[in-house]
Amino acid sequence: MFNHYEAVHLQPRNRGVSTLVVLLFLAARICIADDFDQSSIFYLSAARLAELTGKSESGDADSAKMVANYYIFVDRRERFKAEHFLEIAAIHGDTKAQHNFGVYLETLGEPQKVAKAVGWFVKAAQGGDLVAARKLGRIYEEGRGVPQDLREAVKWYHVAVDGDDIAAMRSLLDIVTNGAPEYRDNLEAYTLARYLCVAYASDKRQPEYINQMSAIRPKLTADEIEQARAKLPGPISFGCE
Repeated sequence: MFNHYEAVHLQPRNRGVSTLVVLLFLAARICIADDFDQSSIFYLSAARLAELTGKSESGDADSAKMVANYYIFVDRRERFKAEHFLEIAAIHGDTKAQHNFGVYLETLGEPQKVAKAVGWFVKAAQGGDLVAARKLGRIYEEGRGVPQDLREAVKWYHVAVDGDDIAAMRSLLDIVTNGAPEYRDNLEAYTLARYLCVAYASDKRQPEYINQMSAIRPKLTADEIEQARAKLPGPISFGCE
């Protein structure tokens, strides 16, 4: 349950964030065919568009991704069509395609679209996509597009944390430390703070987690402290013992 790197992800919390910026992020994640000319990567001739559209409607996920990119970046007057092809890619593709479609829907900002995005994030998370699991935690924690539900938020944060997602660890630590009484857990808070203390070794954020550990430690028994230490054995950086 630990990695020394933190996944970088786009979190469009601010409604003012440009949809185009998020779509550019999506394009970077979407698989592009090798025979594309990199100087005009999203352009499709009429014949090629017709060919790929036909393949898409027959369930070809890669074709659907390329057609979606065309409508997002080339024929912007028809951008609304991208949603249809991203959904085809999600239905017939992998967890990455499911996650990307969820991001697209979430970015639209409409409650019904965000609610639909949740369904696709669930599929992606069940397929092992840790970022999708973390997004579900955040969506349920904030109640965006779904009723606020900290129980669901904690459940999905745990899925991401079990896969060593550092950002999910930070979110879960906040809930088990500062959340409603029924979600507070000193042992889990200490364990998470210890992981984060090690993760941010030589980082300006490390003292925050050293201080949290110091504040929580008196509330734990010696056996509980050993339980936390057993989850991260081996050499530990100074201050995170």
